[in-house]
Amino acid sequence: MESLQRVLRENWLTLVVIGGLVAGYFGLRSGSTDLASAQEYEALIRNGQGSVVYFFSNT
Repeated sequence: MESLQRVLRENWLTLVVIGGLVAGYFGLRSGSTDLASAQEYEALIRNGQGSVVYFFSNT
């Protein structure tokens, strides 16, 4: 138990940075889309409200 406390005391900043990166990843990642077709996409962007569109490819 004492060795764990020593490791935490010596590496607290590294652990905080890693924890912040993990929290940022889960907090800022985008979710999946509900659009099933190109027609739904066009209806969404032509509704008179602002829209953010980005494209992503796994290849």
